[in-house]
Amino acid sequence: MITLVGVIGRQDKPLYLKTYENERYSDARLIELAFAACDIFHERIETKARLNDSYFGRLIALEGILLFGSMSNTQIRFVIALQEKTVVINEGKVRHVLSRIQAEYTRAVMNPFHLARVDENGPIVSSNMDRAISQIVASWSHS
Repeated sequence: MITLVGVIGRQDKPLYLKTYENERYSDARLIELAFAACDIFHERIETKARLNDSYFGRLIALEGILLFGSMSNTQIRFVIALQEKTVVINEGKVRHVLSRIQAEYTRAVMNPFHLARVDENGPIVSSNMDRAISQIVASWSHS
């Protein structure tokens, strides 16, 4: 089950962070892990590993929680945390979820009517994006 969806800006500022119920970690701990994932993004960018692919794969693995991430060509990072009882995760499904989250982010920032942002580093406030992300999270649980 997806327990966190995060969109993090170029300067490591949170643009969108939403947690979902989980049994193991507090919301604050999940958000802390999302920011820890930023260090891994920076490390992989500096070593020039996997820059030809926007999907960064598994970033962090803790007991019961896995963080996966991708990055847009504008260096916006997308992170999901999964709480799974099984060790085997379908990477194709994770890629698909991250690309859908990126598409919803793009839709939100390109829509001048549903986005209350003062600057590009401000948080995204969009009920349409919230609804779409919740549907993406629900679709993970049902498949």
